[in-house]
Amino acid sequence: MVELGKNIREMKIILYGNSDSEPAPEACAQLTQEFFRGNVMRLLIMLLPKLELEVKTAILKLLLLSGVFQS
Repeated sequence: MVELGKNIREMKIILYGNSDSEPAPEACAQLTQEFFRGNVMRLLIMLLPKLELEVKTAILKLLLLSGVFQS
């Protein structure tokens, strides 16, 4: 689970950027495509009860940015 948390934080940096860099649109688009191609969303939702609050929050932000909740 520690590795998953680390990977989620890295994805968050790709999508949001950090204090040193802005997010790259190409990297955001590629991450979003891989997210849905690999059925990662389903896996993350199944793991939510086992994850720390910080990781759960990061997952929700990733899902919101990816457009999952748009109609």
